[in-house]
Amino acid sequence: MKYKKFKICALLLVMWITGLAAQEVIPAAGGVGSGSGGTISYSVGQLFFSTFAGETGTVVEGVQQPYEISIVTAIDEIIGIQFVSSVFPNPTADILTLRIAEFDNMMLSYHLLDANGRLLENGQITGPETRLNMVKFPSGIYFLKVLEGRTELITYKILKN
Repeated sequence: MKYKKFKICALLLVMWITGLAAQEVIPAAGGVGSGSGGTISYSVGQLFFSTFAGETGTVVEGVQQPYEISIVTAIDEIIGIQFVSSVFPNPTADILTLRIAEFDNMMLSYHLLDANGRLLENGQITGPETRLNMVKFPSGIYFLKVLEGRTELITYKILKN
């Protein structure tokens, strides 16, 4: 009888120990979110995911592959405006230069956004060259939008080293 209890305890101990490390992963990023409704942990970088739906909502377990959106918008034909621009150097480490060819006192402005779409900096474009100090921003992907009033003329994808 003692031997039988010992075997059962040993079996349960082995199952408990191996069950602790059953799913081990080193995620690229993630964290824990909590609120009044509960707590959830998440990670980014795993290959597979499962979706579960219920009466009060949907949960997606696991993580989808990371992806990069590389669509840069531009208006190909701007009526009444001869607009040619360039941004250099890209990638940059310190100073980013926006050059507008044939600048003719157009009412232009710029918005510098991070990869999440948060506005980091904006200002008026007052001449053919505008310099932006990128030193204060961490390495990553940024978007520089050139606007005339509320009309977006072009968006550049900027890589900061």
